[in-house]
Amino acid sequence: MKTKRSTFATSFYIKRSAVRNRDGKAPIMVKISIDGDDKALGTKLFVTPDLWENGKAKGKSAEATEINGQLKEVSARLTNHYHRILREEDFVTAEKLRNAFLGIGVMENCILKDFENMNREFEAMVEKGQRAKSTYNKYLAVYNHFATFLWEKKKRTDMAYKELTKEVITDFDKYLRVEKGLSDNTLWIYTMPLLSLTDKAWRRGIVRSDPFGEYSLEMQETDRGYLTEEELRTLANAVFVKKQTNLVRDMFLFGCFTGLSYIDIKTLTHDKIQRMDFDGEEWIITRRTKTRVSSNVPLMEIAKELIERYKGLAGGDFVFPMPSNGTCNKHLKQIAKACGISKEIGFHLRSHSVFSFFLKINSLQNIPV
Repeated sequence: MKTKRSTFATSFYIKRSAVRNRDGKAPIMVKISIDGDDKALGTKLFVTPDLWENGKAKGKSAEATEINGQLKEVSARLTNHYHRILREEDFVTAEKLRNAFLGIGVMENCILKDFENMNREFEAMVEKGQRAKSTYNKYLAVYNHFATFLWEKKKRTDMAYKELTKEVITDFDKYLRVEKGLSDNTLWIYTMPLLSLTDKAWRRGIVRSDPFGEYSLEMQETDRGYLTEEELRTLANAVFVKKQTNLVRDMFLFGCFTGLSYIDIKTLTHDKIQRMDFDGEEWIITRRTKTRVSSNVPLMEIAKELIERYKGLAGGDFVFPMPSNGTCNKHLKQIAKACGISKEIGFHLRSHSVFSFFLKINSLQNIPV
């Protein structure tokens, strides 16, 4: 089938009858002309009427330069949509092009729409204890950042997978670095949900190639620090007035001597503590909440003593009466200060502390709790 040739042109003008009272600026409109058929639509851009001349902002002021740059983006998007529709459907109308630009009728394979569905599914898994709430919060943050980026930089409320190009990914990367101040490691984490979405889109046949194929970003190794043996002893021997402060300290110590995260300690139940036939010792047999990776941890004497200390104090079959994450972090700051520990301690530090001392396990076993 031969592609039907058509005349295509765009032009910009301002709607002087709709000047805004608050700043005196008029909306900029774009007229699409195809084969003598015209359609007009708003660009969501505004300009001072005196600055407008011959379809663009005149002069080289910052406002004029920014507006003209945005108009070029609008024109480029319309042109891209025009050629895509012509390639896929053999002919284009002004109405088709207008709807494609506005996202009308072509929203079935769009990123934010799928992102919303993915977040709803993730939330359901969090409620069932299958995924971590902290990871869900990261997914929400990525969604909000990408939605804001699309609106602020592209004047879009969503974007089709086919439009997610290397240039868009690079622009989003720059947006997160410059305007949100994110580090390489945070960027790496924030890229994961988008990678997951595009991978699913590829499996569904929506995209033919990986838009992240030429995008490279690696996690940078960081020294998160650890507690020394002396610091652990000081922390273990400290006595606090408030029971909850002592509880939080004990939960932190349990994390240090098992390598379990906050959420894994909070959800730990007695049925996950089992005596193994091959060594006759007790082990924690579980699956990490955040990663769903199987985890088998031998129980050291210190950990056993802590389990015994809080036996029967938690609801249901839970091992510990674990406070909220926010409460734990608040008390850990107070604990560090009281113990003269200058490091910022938290549950991110617990595994570094225990594994850094694994060779000193005999002396660590003798720390009284």
